[in-house]
Amino acid sequence: MNGMKHTEEQFLQKITEIIDANLHNEKFGVNELARVLGISRITLHRKLTLAAKVSVSQLICQMRLKKAYELLKHDSTTISEIAYDCGFHSVTYFSKCFHDFYGYPPGEAKNHVLQPEKPETNTSEVEPTDMKQWV
Repeated sequence: MNGMKHTEEQFLQKITEIIDANLHNEKFGVNELARVLGISRITLHRKLTLAAKVSVSQLICQMRLKKAYELLKHDSTTISEIAYDCGFHSVTYFSKCFHDFYGYPPGEAKNHVLQPEKPETNTSEVEPTDMKQWV
């Protein structure tokens, strides 16, 4: 059982590294991740859902939003530039996803520096309905 946890952790670490390296690419999604890993979309979805209790699309979106949050807190670039740098195809869509995930618009991120980030355990709200561009 402990070996299985270690394998899941390695799998999650590998996925995280691949997604992180491709956050800027708005076309990077489930198909591309599966291709890089050398597994099918179905296998990827099954393994990730089992290991992280979150879908591939949700994980990619969460990672993009967390990167955007860090940039918003510490960077002086515009929200538009950050949205595109984090792989969002539209600033409006980015703002909607950010608000859905954090509970406030991206323009207020600097005001919430001391506030804890939204916990990952409640992922039911994370996946916006318009995430088809990553699937």
